[in-house]
Amino acid sequence: MKKYILALAAVLGMTLSMTAQTDDPNRLLVIDQNGQTKGFNLGNVNRVEFTTIEGEVAADIKIISSSLTELNVSVTRTPECQSFLFNVIPGVLAKQLESNPANASAYLERGGQIYYEDFSEGKVTGIELEYNTEYAVATVGYDRYDVACDFRAAYFTTEKAPILGNPQVDVTLVEAGLTTLDLHFAPNADTKEYYFCIFGEGQAQEQFDMFGPMFGFTNMGQMIMQFSGSAYTEAMDYRYTSMDPNTKYELYVQPVDKNGNMAELQVFPLETKKQGGSGAAYVEIEMGDYTLQDWNGEMLPSQFITYIPNDQTWSYRFSVYKASDYDTDPEGYNAAVASEPPMPNMANWFFYSTLSTDYQIDPSTEIVVVAAAKNADGIWGEPNVVRYTTPAAISETPVTAKVLSNNAPTKISTRIVPRAINRPGFAVIPNQIRLTK
Repeated sequence: MKKYILALAAVLGMTLSMTAQTDDPNRLLVIDQNGQTKGFNLGNVNRVEFTTIEGEVAADIKIISSSLTELNVSVTRTPECQSFLFNVIPGVLAKQLESNPANASAYLERGGQIYYEDFSEGKVTGIELEYNTEYAVATVGYDRYDVACDFRAAYFTTEKAPILGNPQVDVTLVEAGLTTLDLHFAPNADTKEYYFCIFGEGQAQEQFDMFGPMFGFTNMGQMIMQFSGSAYTEAMDYRYTSMDPNTKYELYVQPVDKNGNMAELQVFPLETKKQGGSGAAYVEIEMGDYTLQDWNGEMLPSQFITYIPNDQTWSYRFSVYKASDYDTDPEGYNAAVASEPPMPNMANWFFYSTLSTDYQIDPSTEIVVVAAAKNADGIWGEPNVVRYTTPAAISETPVTAKVLSNNAPTKISTRIVPRAINRPGFAVIPNQIRLTK
């Protein structure tokens, strides 16, 4: 082990040079890679030391047996591991923590316990697990300085629920349109109730991995029940609208038996009607009237623009920029238009038919309009870039925006970039976990 001791004055000098926050600092702030801050009153700090611990600091786990209410495990510490934090958490949460282990100790502390010895065959109690769900026995090792170090997880799946009968829902695709899917649901006599939700092909697992920890879902069935919005008990017809043309979807149906247990998930592949071709997709841009329009109760100058996709287009995007901004990075702005959504099912990310809308732009302003389309094979065509200067005079006759697209808003003021999801916290098993010999 190597240790370095720095005089407090030297550390203060370094802090001053790096942060330059004040001429007379009285706090020492340590900021981790997640942006979390730990502060110290400098009046209480004697010295600052830097040291090195060789090797991993971890508590390795092996699962011997498992049930819904009890586990048998072995836990073995590495030589530099003085203690470990122990908990049982949903598998979907454990996988997120594996990708960002700096957060692990904060979540394992919720219901977890610290232990200072190895367990060759430890008994885990104080758990109440869900049927047919992946969980993880998880640890965070602590070194001699009580610093949280390496995260470990051992995964297991609980037993399936005892299902009464064979609850199932028959789903029939009545008609597939460009932006609609008409379905008929028919539960059998063993089904108490059922839930359903639709996803883009392959996106259900992605959404579970993302939203499971956030909303406290421990398995996919729980997410389907929540996203469904309602429980259904009878046969019925249902129409999905505002879908994307030429797109494959997966309908997830969660049947529930007469005892309230979730049966096996059912997955039905669906696809909307095709649009476009394999040729070059392109969007024509037509500049329209420049007139006063009502913007939140204020009459402001508005430039109307119409976007006309060709017959090879499956979907397209567009945006309008000030020329002074666009000219700083034309390729970057073009690429931003011809781009995929940052997360699944973004509303109004793509458009599919002719659209007329208006933008609030001042007179005599040079703008650049960019539109790009992709064909039925998902291949982007060349962007159409139109440079235009709004008139110096405004027409006195207001006009009304015509919205011809099947999924467009009536007026587009600006292209909005979605913000990243703010994750308030992760769900953990609420009981007090106990590990005993």
